[in-house]
Amino acid sequence: MNVLGELKQRKVLKTAALYFAVAWGATEILSFLISRIPIFPVWTETAIAILFVLGFPVVVFLAWMFDIGKDGVRRADPASGIGKGVIVLSLAGLLVLTGALSYLLFPKIQAEKGLIIEGDIGTVAVLPFDNLTGDPSQGYLGVGLAEDIRQRLSSFTDLKVIGRVSLAGFGGSGTDLASVRGLLDAGLVLEGSVQTIAGQMQVNIALLDASSGRQIWANTFSAQETGWGPLRYRIITSLTEQLELTVRIKESETLISDEALDAYLHALSELDQPEVADSWFDEAIRLAPDFADAWARKALLRMDMIWRGMPNVQGWEEAEPLFNRAREIEQDNLLADIAEAQLQWLAKLDPYASHEILQRTEPRAPNHPLVLAGMATALRYIMDGAEDAEKYSRRYLAQDPLSPDAHNVLATALTFNHKYAEAWPHYDRAIELDPLYMLVYEYKANQQHYRNSPADALVTMTQKAKVEVTARDETERCLLFMAADLLPIERAEPMLRDAIRRGVDASIYHAWCEHPLDVLYGMLVGAGRDEDAQAVKEQLLSWVEAGGVLESLSVDLLEQESTDHCEDKLCRISEILGEEAMAAWLGPDPPVHSFSQFEAVDIAEALIESGQEEKGRQFAARIGAAFKELAGPEGQPTVSGAVVMLLTLSGDFEAALDYAEQVGPEGFSMFGIGLDSAAMEMNLTELRSARWVAFMERCRARWQEEIDKFDRLVASGDIVMP
Repeated sequence: MNVLGELKQRKVLKTAALYFAVAWGATEILSFLISRIPIFPVWTETAIAILFVLGFPVVVFLAWMFDIGKDGVRRADPASGIGKGVIVLSLAGLLVLTGALSYLLFPKIQAEKGLIIEGDIGTVAVLPFDNLTGDPSQGYLGVGLAEDIRQRLSSFTDLKVIGRVSLAGFGGSGTDLASVRGLLDAGLVLEGSVQTIAGQMQVNIALLDASSGRQIWANTFSAQETGWGPLRYRIITSLTEQLELTVRIKESETLISDEALDAYLHALSELDQPEVADSWFDEAIRLAPDFADAWARKALLRMDMIWRGMPNVQGWEEAEPLFNRAREIEQDNLLADIAEAQLQWLAKLDPYASHEILQRTEPRAPNHPLVLAGMATALRYIMDGAEDAEKYSRRYLAQDPLSPDAHNVLATALTFNHKYAEAWPHYDRAIELDPLYMLVYEYKANQQHYRNSPADALVTMTQKAKVEVTARDETERCLLFMAADLLPIERAEPMLRDAIRRGVDASIYHAWCEHPLDVLYGMLVGAGRDEDAQAVKEQLLSWVEAGGVLESLSVDLLEQESTDHCEDKLCRISEILGEEAMAAWLGPDPPVHSFSQFEAVDIAEALIESGQEEKGRQFAARIGAAFKELAGPEGQPTVSGAVVMLLTLSGDFEAALDYAEQVGPEGFSMFGIGLDSAAMEMNLTELRSARWVAFMERCRARWQEEIDKFDRLVASGDIVMP
């Protein structure tokens, strides 16, 4: 018997025909049901076809090997002596044919699922949507919708989304995908357009493979049929379905009126013009008072405006009721949490509180740029957090590689890890990307100033003064302060008094330029001019009483009326800090960070002065060791001076001298020239040794080198003083 006869004898052909009939009928029925039941993803039909194809060789093999009869299933008896080789070759042919068919169909199902991507599927670039309405005034819709989708993908999925700033230079449809891939390292690109057809607004979007340009998925949505709320919901859920991501969006968001959502999209399209965007957020809130995202986005925008020093912006306190209102509407609103974290850091200078909020927020949006930036910023000032800060900074930069803020955040994290050579190019790159981004100049100058390049910091502030449009008085005041901080008192005093003359009111406190009254008071005390110092102190206290803010207890403000009932310094410090903060300092987990070194020194000294000498020395030893670890082996200029004071207060002045010599003048802010006067003011006579005097001479010599450099740069015009 030939092969065909053997196949008939074993009922293989009959079984194959029956299998195809059943598969065809089942596929048609399932396709009909899937097309009408929207819960199934679009790739379900292809998956079913693949399964039927893969099942074919299995069914053929079983039909060849077994018969089903009255006696049940039994091994089939061969009708001829056909060689096993022919049988094996026949079955192998079936398997090869099935495999080839599966290979041809498999890319289709993978493409529909959004999995066949040659680049990084985890990163998507959402380009601004094209305005095809023919009406230029409708351009905000495409930009606003793209930003809304970008925000939602960042907030509700684990996808990495390229930031808005990095996409500013790219258009919509027709953008060179290779440049998106090369510059932004995005594996996916989402592009789209907004157009009007038969009086209806339609949004067309397409998901593309950035490497090949191949379209993975596309769809068209009508705003007029559903309203803006459902449209946003449908777009994001359809998109995340293609990417096999779980999206956590409340359908209740669709209840916001179309007019309010339109104003919201207007605001999102104008984020580069904060004051315009702010007014559109106000309009969205007016039209929909329960629009949680609008309240939270306005809070974030207001803080950004304040941080940038924009005019007509009042205080940080404006932001708090905004994000609290968002949280009242939606308890777990992500943007409200991010806004509160920013407020804790930017306004209250509390990195621990900011970090705690972001830790709770991060699991919900692990790749949100604002979460990454916030974590990077807070961790810089937390014990053992500098390395993690750098990791978060690099993740932030990877998602927004053309953002000056991302370069700025990474540069600052690098300086906290003492990687100065690596940090400066990132500051320069930030300025190159946006010469008008004043914050970068200030960050760079701040790091240069406190990392012992004060003359270079003045060069940076001079560059800022040459390009900024507003707030020139503030920059000039900073220049005066920074120069005065470097120069000896006979040259510094006129500069500080000039800075004071330029304003002691609501705008006088600046994050980078400490209060000139504070600095002048310290200089006068150090020079032994007690009467002049007292006059400045009274002026400073009157300013604080009027609502000013000081970031430390470095100035002795312990004569305020609120502490008049206290008999010792420890009581007054406790009154100023508050019972909760004082308990934290004396507890097992004190708030050790760069901003808190003055408090630690004051508390240790106050404990000793109050008669609790043993407790004070133990406290100084424990906190001193923590700050020493924070400063690192090379020292951290803003911290190392406190380490010397604390080690001395602990009674281990030999260790204090060893540490001072180890880090050298470069390890102390402004080369340690203030250490000697600080030690004398605290009556730390143990430091008056030959080793200490020799070390002070080294500090003064290094200080004089920087003063000479300052004079040369002024003469060359690289530093321009007011």
